[in-house]
Amino acid sequence: MTALTIGLLASLLALGPTAPASADEAAVEATASLASTSSTTVSVPVADGITPTALRGRVVASDLLGGPLRFSVGGRTLKTVAAETGPVFLPVRASDVGDDGAIDLTMTYRPTERCPGGSGPADVALTNLTLVYTGDETAPRTVGTFFPDSSPRIDVSVPADASDDLLAAALTAVASLTARYGDATVVQLSVASRQLPRVGPGQRLIRLEPGTGDTSTDVAVRFGLPTLTLTGNGDGLRTAAQALGSDALTLASGPSSTGLSETLERRTEDLEVSFADLGLQRLTLVGPAEATATVGVAQDVFGGPVDGLTVHAEGTYTAVPDTTDVQLSTYVNGYLVDSQLLDPQADGNTVTIDADVPADVITSDNGIEFRLSSTADVGACEADDDGSVPVEVHLDGGASTVTATRGDGGQDLSAYPQVLGGVLPVALRPTGEDRVDAAIDAAYLVHSLQAAAVAPLDVTLVDADSLVQGSSNGLLVGATPEDADTVGAPLRLDSMRLLDYAEAEFGVGSNQPFAALESVVDGDRHLLLLGTWTADGSAAPALPRALATQAATDGWGTLADDLLVVSPGTDPFSLSSAEVVPQEEVVEERTGFVWWLGAGIAVLLLLLLWQVARTARRDHQVKRLVDAQERADSDARGSVTLAGEEDPGHDDDGHPRA
Repeated sequence: MTALTIGLLASLLALGPTAPASADEAAVEATASLASTSSTTVSVPVADGITPTALRGRVVASDLLGGPLRFSVGGRTLKTVAAETGPVFLPVRASDVGDDGAIDLTMTYRPTERCPGGSGPADVALTNLTLVYTGDETAPRTVGTFFPDSSPRIDVSVPADASDDLLAAALTAVASLTARYGDATVVQLSVASRQLPRVGPGQRLIRLEPGTGDTSTDVAVRFGLPTLTLTGNGDGLRTAAQALGSDALTLASGPSSTGLSETLERRTEDLEVSFADLGLQRLTLVGPAEATATVGVAQDVFGGPVDGLTVHAEGTYTAVPDTTDVQLSTYVNGYLVDSQLLDPQADGNTVTIDADVPADVITSDNGIEFRLSSTADVGACEADDDGSVPVEVHLDGGASTVTATRGDGGQDLSAYPQVLGGVLPVALRPTGEDRVDAAIDAAYLVHSLQAAAVAPLDVTLVDADSLVQGSSNGLLVGATPEDADTVGAPLRLDSMRLLDYAEAEFGVGSNQPFAALESVVDGDRHLLLLGTWTADGSAAPALPRALATQAATDGWGTLADDLLVVSPGTDPFSLSSAEVVPQEEVVEERTGFVWWLGAGIAVLLLLLLWQVARTARRDHQVKRLVDAQERADSDARGSVTLAGEEDPGHDDDGHPRA
């Protein structure tokens, strides 16, 4: 009947270091969705010290069946409006903020036309949601309270001459904080001397400074921003940065601390997960007409790539009226894998679903959708006071599972992050001042990969030569042409041309610089290479930065094929290496191989001809021997008569016969 979705999407409002006394607005940077009959709830974080006064947004409605749209908090109705597209203003108060520091906003839609036969499922969306508030955020005073429940932006800063110890800790901090907040929070690496944008309550700054001895942590307000400074060196600094995303951080109750540390455990590779493991203890679908519920299953949850899925679901359903047909269908990424009618006469009213998912349907991030559809006799609908024929299906999250079979991941960029298995070695090829810029590019990619992962990535900084010549997965930033050659990258960092490419007006000539983010399969390992090529060998830092920022902004799930390419004057776009005309270096390699292959074939032909000639010569010799033997036998038969035989040419006395 109704597919109800709330999307809380907006651009962050830029605010100054301090908020004025009058009411301000801060965008709620989050998404929440629930496809069900009538209701969904989303949490709106409220920073300490500010007083919420209203929520402002826009309702987008389509294919509705009539009826009101109700907004409530904790059972208290904020407003009831007609379910139609338009702005909405919802007054709230400080008491609406729960113990978790958030306002739980519930949106409920109840159509008046409950029976089928209309235009189909209705869609209701709440977009551009902002929190209207007064007051200033209370600055955190302890390490344990430093991070808010929600943050629009967190910057990790290092000195311009940062050592590898600081860069390793910075990349780890980016991954750890991204794992804590998800893709709704901007997490970026920056140089300490650069000015940071201000985006409102909840913004935080992490400073990494070199030091000796145990790693120390200090909380203060610097330039109007709550700032946490980590000072240390070596792996101790990196493990302290890893702890920033841990729930155990709340144990640090003072403004400073020492010995902060967390070590990630190696992830298990369990090929079976329950819906409960995925955060869904129970799924409920309520009819009549149509209702849906979705389970998200990323490949990364299985600890590696997969090429097969089996869905098993168990549940119960309410009694089905004799006048109603109820169908429960299962889709994976929009592909129908199972459909069955619910039997009104079944004992116990239980339902079981077992469905295999074809390999070509599986993606990096999969959606399993259960769709309840019911049709009823119109008279039966009209008989109810409220016009409804209630049908409910409850799926048990603990008993329902998804089982996978291990795969190799393939070569496309969509093979990540699952092919990493939770471990991400990062190598930076540039040296000197360019090394920090390369680390910033790497941080964008780490943020994007971590946002797509289901668990924290164990990020380490490794030597570039060791990564290129080794056997482990990883990310190499600032890759050189030699690096690309060594690992057999699909696109060598050399001049190239493209085949006709309908989706972009893009051509790279022999002297046109470009940058590429490449997915490389090198034997049994997967590598990500970010590199640039220019005809004169000069640096073009804007090109790899464009690729890295797009991956972070749009999300890793938007990347396709095995290449992301950009050239001056173009926007980055995905590309298959099959659409690249073979480059001169590749042609030379293949030409060399062809010469060796040709030489080998020539030798084989010579051997074959020699063998044929030798065989022919031997056959000729044998034939000559046979002919000679036959002539000798013929002569012998002409002059010798065996005993008992009569010579037809002579009589008994030896005289010729007449």
